[in-house]
Amino acid sequence: MKELEVWRFLHRELSQGHSAALLIVIDSQGSSPGRLGFKMAVAKDGQMVGSIGGGIMEHKLVAWAIDRLRDDIPFWEVRRQVHSKEAPHDQSGMICSGEQTIAMLRLSALHLPTAAQIVDSLIAGGKVLLDIHPSGFSASPQAPSIPKTSSTPKSITGWHYAELLGLHHIAHVIGAGHVGLEMCRLLAALDFYVINYDDRPQLNTFEANTFAHKKVVTPYANLEQLIQGGPNVYAIVMTFGYRGDDEAVRALLGKQFAYLGMMGSETKVDKLLSDLKRDGFSKDAISQLRTPAGLISHCKTPAEIAISIAAEMIQVRNENPK
Repeated sequence: MKELEVWRFLHRELSQGHSAALLIVIDSQGSSPGRLGFKMAVAKDGQMVGSIGGGIMEHKLVAWAIDRLRDDIPFWEVRRQVHSKEAPHDQSGMICSGEQTIAMLRLSALHLPTAAQIVDSLIAGGKVLLDIHPSGFSASPQAPSIPKTSSTPKSITGWHYAELLGLHHIAHVIGAGHVGLEMCRLLAALDFYVINYDDRPQLNTFEANTFAHKKVVTPYANLEQLIQGGPNVYAIVMTFGYRGDDEAVRALLGKQFAYLGMMGSETKVDKLLSDLKRDGFSKDAISQLRTPAGLISHCKTPAEIAISIAAEMIQVRNENPK
């Protein structure tokens, strides 16, 4: 998850006794390139992770933050940025229209415990409430009925930002071959929490997978117990062969998923659907399965196949934001 990369970067800098800047988009209007919740972490040596929208605006604000970090000047404020050359105030230098408000925060060793708590929670697959206001910021365990983001960018003294960090979208990649490896790489970059499964121990592509947040070796029939469905849960079946696909699909059909897909040729798909009907799976259950998965036909390489399927998953996620 890119979220985890930002907080790991901040934790590393603070652990080494360095101050660092956290930039967060706390409000976004119109076609602003920086959307609500976009984040950047910036070190005084110029290293950075994340984005608040890019372009000349990001360049100027990052340079401003680096100058103050190097001069050891505290800052904890909000900046309104209007993307229009006709705006009487707060011009960002961009002309894409819309506007955004950015919290500019200088973190120090005092903030290390909070950064550590966030990193630990994200690595463990949990959720944590980030709460930022003019006097500081804190992190606490998830409370019930908290929205993903809540923002009140009123003024330099009256603003408030809260965000529930953690598992908003979980992707279960069933199969750890070459396509599974590419699938995990893409989905992790797209801010999914990725879990990869295979029934073959010591598989080279499984061991080489540094993108999945969690890896599980198990018979595919056990997925019924291991995978919990939900409105933000995605699953894609891409095992070594027909037997694995068949076992995995049977274990998952009937659970609630935002997306359930299976990679496969037309011949394999036709046989699987026929076998499911023969064995009494309902029409509604079978219709839940997107197969062959993906938006693009005639893909050849593992990367092409993974991109096609990831695009379909993104389409589903953006049509049903949670």
